[in-house]
Amino acid sequence: EEAAEAEEGLGSAAMAEAVAEVRAMHAQMADVLSGVLRDEQQACAAASAPNGTDKDGTAEAISASAGPRSGPSGGGATGHGAAAEDAAQTECGGARGGCPVGPAGKRVSLESDASYFASYSRLAIHEEMLSDAVRTDGYRHAIESNGGLLQGKVVLDVGCGSGILSMFAARAGARLAIGVDASDIIEQARAVVAHNQLADRVQLHHSSLEALDLPAPLERVDFLVSEWMGYGLLYESMLPTLIHARDRFLAPGGAVLPSACSLLLVGSSHNRLAFFDDVYGFSFTPIAEPIRAEAAVEIVPDDTVLTDEATLRTFAMLTVTDADLDFTAPFALTAHTAGELRSLVLHFDTDFDLTAHGGTSSRFRTSPGSPPTHWKQTVLYLRRPLPLAAGARVEGTLSLSRNGNYERGYDIAATLRAGDGPVDTQIFSMS
Repeated sequence: EEAAEAEEGLGSAAMAEAVAEVRAMHAQMADVLSGVLRDEQQACAAASAPNGTDKDGTAEAISASAGPRSGPSGGGATGHGAAAEDAAQTECGGARGGCPVGPAGKRVSLESDASYFASYSRLAIHEEMLSDAVRTDGYRHAIESNGGLLQGKVVLDVGCGSGILSMFAARAGARLAIGVDASDIIEQARAVVAHNQLADRVQLHHSSLEALDLPAPLERVDFLVSEWMGYGLLYESMLPTLIHARDRFLAPGGAVLPSACSLLLVGSSHNRLAFFDDVYGFSFTPIAEPIRAEAAVEIVPDDTVLTDEATLRTFAMLTVTDADLDFTAPFALTAHTAGELRSLVLHFDTDFDLTAHGGTSSRFRTSPGSPPTHWKQTVLYLRRPLPLAAGARVEGTLSLSRNGNYERGYDIAATLRAGDGPVDTQIFSMS
């Protein structure tokens, strides 16, 4: 209904067709996974037996704890590297308060939870994030430039990973920085904290967020800090974890860093899939089509950008709710350069604005033309190029909804048209 309202004048029938296509895709995925899910339902049932044993009395190795970027049960490392891409995207205690719903309405936990969980213990992921100067220095500047506000305060670092944000907070003057992470990286992080003689002001907890108890007599914290963003901003669905932490632990009048994140869209002539048109004299276009259905994470050259940018959504950390994370947003793009529109490009801005508290404001971007980050950009390749003259207008909607089978993934429906041209709709998977 929301999509239909947003689509008024742009072809509601096309959007209805897109929604039906998404549902069909979900059904197909459910069929493929049904055998695995049935096995896992039995495993979950065994895990619920008294004393955590199976019917033979033997302990069953079940991943019942949340993965590192899960929701209310998780407080995980911020992984965006290749290992994280290979890992499964759901786990018990996941981003929406439990295991994803499988066949017969039962909640399930996939075997690959353990792989997902373990992926954030790999040092290569943390090396990649630490060496991302835009990301890490952006957080360092935001925290340390507000050192006056942090003096004597308590900070909770949600998904602390290597502990770098907690150490920034301690160096900026926080009385205590509490980090929580469900990944085994916490052991290395504790060693780093001790090596830098900060163990008296940085406490790292190997725990899910749901199981975390603040050290007595603390009941609330003054600041939350978290690097929760994923590819296309929302991939990995860690924002529900931060929402849970905010509602449970943040003191009245407290602040969150980052303060807000915005998801933006531009149009581009970038077309990596053109490679498959002629591969040593052969057309490999049958390979290109399945790739087109997946949102691609890659660097988009700035000189391929044809349009201005449109803001799809801004999420303010003090007010965002879980319900805000599935949405349909209209957009309008105006071409500043003539060319063929071949892709829609998602990127995001991260704001650290504490001016309401008497502090500073800063931002980093992940747009084409900005210094590159490990997030790169998220590219939606169009199946039919749209020729654009300078000044031409492209209108449409973009719908993002969490995948019913993989809670950390998203389904994306893009509907657009240029001028008075036909409405085109495509479905993409970010999983």
